[in-house]
Amino acid sequence: KVLIIEKEPKAGGYLTEFKNEDFVFEVSLHLLNSCGEGQYTFEILKRCGVIDSIKFLKPRYLCRSVFPDFDIKVPQMNIDAYKETLIDLFPKSKQGIDDFFNEMSEMFRMVNGSVSSGRMTSGLLPYMAGSCESVIDKYIKHDKLKAGICQMWIYFGLPPSLLRPIDFCY
Repeated sequence: KVLIIEKEPKAGGYLTEFKNEDFVFEVSLHLLNSCGEGQYTFEILKRCGVIDSIKFLKPRYLCRSVFPDFDIKVPQMNIDAYKETLIDLFPKSKQGIDDFFNEMSEMFRMVNGSVSSGRMTSGLLPYMAGSCESVIDKYIKHDKLKAGICQMWIYFGLPPSLLRPIDFCY
């Protein structure tokens, strides 16, 4: 016999949402990476024998954050569109946004290269310590723009002051 005890009126746990006025909030997990055929998550689901019962959706936006005086919709899998969204909101910070994303993209390439080769490149050493906040502060001066970029920290469980840059680049 199986007994399921759920404190909420419907089952769901991490796979549920709630609505408050015009906004729908996901409780936790709302996206999985590497779901394309031949990629990591896809292969695990395939080995578990469940891949044929899953319908993968590709939402237009990774997430949306509504601030008191601006609204950011982060495009799904499109760094250039994300940069343009930020530049449209903060045009005076264009150079800083470009430079920040260039550094983070280079870091991401080094991480992926290290994972592929099985060897750590010395270029990653500065990003193993320090904080994401220190990298952002080099390029971004506008506090509201920092808040918009840093909204993603919640996925890692640490605030930008404690989160390593190497983790944030993903």
